[in-house]
Parts: sequence; structure tokens; C-alpha cells
Amino acid sequence: LAVQLPWKSCDNPWNTIACYDKSMDEFCMQENLTYWKGQCWNSTADHEHQFDAMVNWSERTNPAQEYFDNNVLHLSKGIDHLDGLSLELSMCLLAAWVLVFAILIKGVRSAGKVIYFTATVPYMLLLALLVRGATLPNAIEGIKFFIIPDFSRLADSAVWGDAAVQVFFSMSVGAGGLTTLSSYNELDNNIFRDTFVITLGNIFTSLLSGFVVFSILGFMAGEFRQSVESVATAGPGLLFVTYPYALTHLPLSPVWSALFFFTVILMGIDSQIVLVEVVITAFKDQYPKLREPKIRVCAVACTCAISYLIGLLMCTGGGAYILNLLDTFAGGWPLLLQCLLEVIIVVYIYGLEKYANLYRYMLGEPTRKFWKFLGYPINKFYTLCWAYLTPLCLVVVLVFNFSEYTITSYGNYIYPLWAEVIGWLIAFGSCLPAVIVALYKVIAIVTTGSKETIKLRLRNQLTSTERWDQNRKILETSNAEELQAVDTKMKF
Repeated sequence: LAVQLPWKSCDNPWNTIACYDKSMDEFCMQENLTYWKGQCWNSTADHEHQFDAMVNWSERTNPAQEYFDNNVLHLSKGIDHLDGLSLELSMCLLAAWVLVFAILIKGVRSAGKVIYFTATVPYMLLLALLVRGATLPNAIEGIKFFIIPDFSRLADSAVWGDAAVQVFFSMSVGAGGLTTLSSYNELDNNIFRDTFVITLGNIFTSLLSGFVVFSILGFMAGEFRQSVESVATAGPGLLFVTYPYALTHLPLSPVWSALFFFTVILMGIDSQIVLVEVVITAFKDQYPKLREPKIRVCAVACTCAISYLIGLLMCTGGGAYILNLLDTFAGGWPLLLQCLLEVIIVVYIYGLEKYANLYRYMLGEPTRKFWKFLGYPINKFYTLCWAYLTPLCLVVVLVFNFSEYTITSYGNYIYPLWAEVIGWLIAFGSCLPAVIVALYKVIAIVTTGSKETIKLRLRNQLTSTERWDQNRKILETSNAEELQAVDTKMKF
């Protein structure tokens, strides 16, 4: 909330000689001079110095990029140069984890109340940013770039792969968030309604965010006399460099910047809460004692503390490279691979018809024609999708991702081979637990001293038990206090 945003000018200690100051450039142009490396040059008078050969316009960097790299990240030469810990970043990270701990300390119910705020307020802030962006000159060019498709890109397999990864990431498919939160619903909760609302909400949010960003990018492109495509960047650069730099050219830019980053913080905390709850719920299901209030507090504290310590790696000079490596190999195509494994296990090992019958048992008959029209509870269309269409699409998209694979990079930096190997280990490591646990269970069944045949023992492990009906009655008759003492998770 300073009078002038620190990433607007090039006269700061962290700026380099390559920093491009637009106001200084305009001053030089008024004097019929050329702005280059912090000075005004007379290219005609300095011809003997071969000015044209000396100038390389691609070396120019905007002040927001230098502020982010040199003052915020303290970016090092590469992933093998950590170059110390940033006190500012580590304190911000600590504040974020303390906030997450405070929200989750009493469980999902208290977290749900907080999410009402963190999930709704950003929409109001985004609408305010959209109204401001839409009233700027040249904003329509950015919006056109956003909504007008380039059909020639449909022939590019990389586009399909990136689109699938984006859908999975934005919907949190395969990340455990939806599964974890839905596990706290009533047994007969209308999952069709929830899925419908979540999908439409995701589409609306994506479109709203796109209009907010590209209206500002259109304005920025007009200010710099460039195309929208040239000013639009991918990854963290769009969020922390391009958009904040565009805001510096607005009246009352500190106010709009504060609103923008407050929105980013709320969205980040919202996502962080869900991801932490995924871990805690997984441990609670495996170790029911963790559901006791005092033990739960310790579990949440340990999870947040360990996550904070791991996150300190991202607060070093090489943290941006580590974060990009994790984003590439943990948040991309591995999600597709995990979902493919889930589909195969459910459909071809557990049994498609058995799985569909459980849905029908939980949901019952449709009470409205609209849900029946959508196939409520489960019709042939959904079973065909699960059995054939979904795994086929996942395999095709994975092939697209691998066929267009390139060496990981961050800007102009190319990752060394050892970092690439670590990335692949991370990617496949996220899928290994499912395989390891399955093998462990099979070995345990085979080596048990039971008189039953191995085939019968394996079949019994994959068959629903009477606990399903028992737990159904518990859910319908027990109060909240009784449920805390009973393992109400269903064993299918």
C-alpha cells in the first residue's frame, strides 16, 4: 500500500542495467533519443560505436520481473545453487501454515465455516477487478484473444494434453480433495447434484478469471504497442509478474494490487486447507484413534510442521526451480496416471456392476425428472464411460503428454539430468503407494494360515461385507457423539 509500487520503476537496489523503465523510455523519445540500459542514446551521433549492433532488445526485462526474481525470490543460478534461506519468504510461509493449523484444528466443520468466506469473497474481488479491467482502453483486444479459438491448434497433441491436465488440476480430480470432503456427507447425499454444481462452478470460475486476466493483458498490450500473445506468459510469471506489472499502470494501482493479492491469498489458503485435510483424513481412516480431539490436534500440528519444514526448500534461492520441478512432475500428467489406475482397479478388479449397484443403493430412486434425465442414479451411459471411454481417453492423453515431452526448463534455464531423474522418481513415486499396498495385501493373504484356498481368500477381500448394512443403520440412528466412537467408514 505504498504511494508507488516497488515493481514499477528501475531505480531500486535490486534492479539491473537491463531493466526497462517505460516512463524513461517516453522521456527519451520526446528528446528524439533512444532509451537503452538506463540511459538516453543518440543513435546517430553514436554510430561510430555501432549502436545498432550493440543493442539487443531481447535483453530488456521489466521491473516487475526483476522485483520478483531479485527481491522476492533472490533467484540463484540454478537448482543446484540454493544460496541460503529468505527470511521474508520463510516468515510468510510460517504465517500461512499457522493459519491453516488454526482453521483445521477443530475439524472439517470449523474449516467449512472458514471456507464460506475464503471461497465467496474472491468472487466479489474478481468481479471488482473485472469491472475495472473491462473499462480500460484496449481491454476488448485481450478478451478477444481469450474467447476466440485458434482451431489450427486442435491438431497439436500438446494442446490436448495440457487441456486435460488443466481440467484435472482445476477440478482437483485425482488429488483426493473431492473424495475427502465428500466422505463427510450423508450416505444418501445426492452426488449428482454436487457434481453438477462443482462442474458448473469450475467453468464459471475459469471464465471469470480469464476475463479478469485478459482484460488487463489487453490494456497492457496497448500500452506497450505489442500483441496480447507477446505479453501473456505462462506459469507463476502471469500471476506474480505480468498481471502485477499491468496494475502499476492503473490509477490507484496500490489499491488494485492489494485487492488482487488478497484474492490470491484467499484462493491459496482455500486450496491448502483441502490438501492438508486429505492427508489428515487418510491417516484417520487408517488409525481411528486420531479422531479423538486431543490426538487430532497433535496430528494436524505435526502435518503442518512437517509441511512447513519441507516448504522451506522453496524459500531458498533455488526454491523457484524446485517448485517448478514439483509442479511439472507432481501436478501434471501423474494425476492422469493415478486416475487411470483408479479406474482400472474399480472397474476391472473390484467389479463394475458391483460398484454401480453401490451407487444405486446409496442414491435410491430419482425424485425429480431432471435427475432421471441425467441418468440418476446410474444408467448404462455411465457404466460404458467407466469401462471404456474414460480409460481410453486417459491413455490417449497420456500418450499425447509423453509424445510432446521436452526437457524441463524454467525460463531460459535447462534442468540438469540429475534433477530430471528426481522429477521422474517423484512422478512415479506418487503412484507407487497404490501398487505397494496392493502387493502387501496380496502377500498377507497368501501367507496367512487360513484353511481357505488362496482364490477364495482373495475373493473375500474384494467382496462387500455385512458391515455395509450395519453402518447404514448406524448412520441413520446414531447421534454425533456416538459416531465419534464408531468407525463409520464403509468397507465395500
